[in-house]
Amino acid sequence: MKKKNNFRTIWGWLVVLTAGFLLYGSFAALNLDHTRYFLLFIAAGVLAEMLAVPFPLGRVSGSMALFLAVALVYGLPAAWWVGFWAILLGQGIFNRGDSLRTVLFNAAQQVLSLAAGGWVLGMVTGVDTAGVLAASWPLWRTIAGLVLFMLAQQAANHLLVYIYGAPAGASRRYCTWRDALRWDGLVCLFAFPFGLVMALVYRQVSPLAGLSLFIPVLVMQRLMGLYLGAEMTSREMAVFYRVVKRLAGAPASTGTAALLLQEISQLVPYQTGVVYLIDETGDDYTAVTVQGAWQKQFAHTSIKNAGDFLLQVLHNNQPEIIFDTRSDPRLVRRTGITAVCRSLLLAPLAVDGRPVGLMVLGHRQPLYFDQRELQLVSLLAGQASQALTLSFLRYNLEKCQRTDRLTGLLNGPAFQEQAARWLEEAREKQQEMLLLRLDIDGLAALNNRFGYQAGDRALAGAAAVLEMLRPPGSLAGRAGGDEFWLLWPDPPAGRVLPWVHSLQAAVREEVLVQEGIPRQVRLSAGGAFFPAVAADFASLIRAAGRALEEAKNSARERVVIRE
Repeated sequence: MKKKNNFRTIWGWLVVLTAGFLLYGSFAALNLDHTRYFLLFIAAGVLAEMLAVPFPLGRVSGSMALFLAVALVYGLPAAWWVGFWAILLGQGIFNRGDSLRTVLFNAAQQVLSLAAGGWVLGMVTGVDTAGVLAASWPLWRTIAGLVLFMLAQQAANHLLVYIYGAPAGASRRYCTWRDALRWDGLVCLFAFPFGLVMALVYRQVSPLAGLSLFIPVLVMQRLMGLYLGAEMTSREMAVFYRVVKRLAGAPASTGTAALLLQEISQLVPYQTGVVYLIDETGDDYTAVTVQGAWQKQFAHTSIKNAGDFLLQVLHNNQPEIIFDTRSDPRLVRRTGITAVCRSLLLAPLAVDGRPVGLMVLGHRQPLYFDQRELQLVSLLAGQASQALTLSFLRYNLEKCQRTDRLTGLLNGPAFQEQAARWLEEAREKQQEMLLLRLDIDGLAALNNRFGYQAGDRALAGAAAVLEMLRPPGSLAGRAGGDEFWLLWPDPPAGRVLPWVHSLQAAVREEVLVQEGIPRQVRLSAGGAFFPAVAADFASLIRAAGRALEEAKNSARERVVIRE
């Protein structure tokens, strides 16, 4: 992405410098006695740029009729100067989020495309633009010369803009360069004839009469704007519908987030997109998917290290545009994505009204996003939130099916299913595994004397200690009744018994008080190693069960490990 941006920058400034040399070299050819008319043409060009019809790959303007009229009346150098200043002032004053470099490029490429048209006209006919109307040619030859000028000018214009815009990836699914060519062709169908008529009336009647013919061009430009707006909305909604259908079928929360960024780029292009989702602890929001220029930088970030401002937006649960992070008073300390992107579009993701995530779209160019794009992103974020709701419901349902309600550990079937997979992997890797079966001593007597609530408290307390102390990478579950299971891959030599004793001591400290009588919860343990003692999971369970039975028959809090 950096190489592409560098190429775009070099190409843009190369075009600007080339146009600058042309303007500098042609200044001596200007007839400054007509300056007031040049200024009128520039003013009309600024008005045309103000009313220009924007679309995703550029804008449609009838100002070409003005530049053609100037070229036919005063010559090509005058058209260069009028075109350059009309576009520079028009797009600079009535800016639609373009950077200064882009505005300069647009003005410069107009100079070069007019120069290309004039060069082709001179090569074919032997006269310049100012001599076309003065030449004593048949009408068809004059028209043919102007058509050549128009085709060369448009070809150069699209080539310059395509090379400048293509590396930036400024394309959307519902708008292609073929569309841009077609719409510019429609503009030429009425702009060039009006430019020719303007030049004839300007020379034969009066300058003001010629300029007044530009009014119909502006009217046609306005009508084309309505047409393009309707067509863009229709295409946009078609893509939006397809995106919504795909989001509705997203398989999981992370899949929904990745699909959301992938699809939304077709409607709202961005340089970097990040989706933060709440983690399992519920304490932080981490980046689950990142796409774009700074993918590596933000792949493992969280909202905490991306800036407190993002956390504020998330808690407000309202979409928002930051037009320029450098001028927003809330971003005095810019960190994370707010430090590298000038424009931000933020859309919270919520489940049942509770914020569970935040989508952040960023671009280095200020004033890049607009309210229409915010509305589109908000609608898609709402659809993604529905998909996330289903994902969270499926996740919670699966968790309930696999989790013991009382202790929060894996239940027996879920533990056996996952443990069997671990043993198959351990067999392939020739890895050692230890299965421990842990049993609460005297739970039945505790239930009979103090009631089942006391027994439940003993089970929950022992499970909490087991979950807190279990070795990293191990698997814990409740087999049922008063028994817990722990599967420990590659336990360190000489560390098993000390760990079990520390677990028993910690559980013993969980004091159960009932009817004023303190009761200590005690654990007995039996274990067996795979593959030394048992070659499969069923045999391993039986071997650990025999070890546990031996431990309980001996005394309380005994540990028996079969190696």
